[in-house]
Amino acid sequence: MKDIEKNATEHLVFRLKNSKTYASMCGQAQFVTTEVSTDVALWFCVNSGYLNQPTDRATFRFHYSNLESMIKIVEALGYPNDKRLMPHYQRTKTLLNLLSIYKALKSPYDKFTFKNTLLGLYQNGIFINPKNLGKKFIEFESCTTFIPIDGPASPEQVEKVKNMFA
Repeated sequence: MKDIEKNATEHLVFRLKNSKTYASMCGQAQFVTTEVSTDVALWFCVNSGYLNQPTDRATFRFHYSNLESMIKIVEALGYPNDKRLMPHYQRTKTLLNLLSIYKALKSPYDKFTFKNTLLGLYQNGIFINPKNLGKKFIEFESCTTFIPIDGPASPEQVEKVKNMFA
């Protein structure tokens, strides 16, 4: 079985190094269309998160859905990745997940509550269970889950907010 895996890996590496594609790995005009070997194009796409391009030209975000596999391939090739790659990938993953949650919310109240709860990542506040509030209070209060107060958020509070969105 190990021989089969080794042969498959060698074949993949051979194909990546001996085939050509665009640096951005797509043929759209707004992306980099310089022809390079496929292994270099993979490395470029994985490490392109720091090119500071507009979002419609960012190969890092364009290939986001396949990025995890692409990172593994680049590591298997032994090519160096920028030390900031994984933190950037995790931030992008978190941002896109939070945006999808936000877009799924229907009511303005839910959207406001969502944004207000995110304040808990950096601002001190008090968490409230809406089930313990009176109906009249809920009608007039704009957010009934997190109320920000002065000061920075504690590490415990930040962890609590992160767990709410996990």
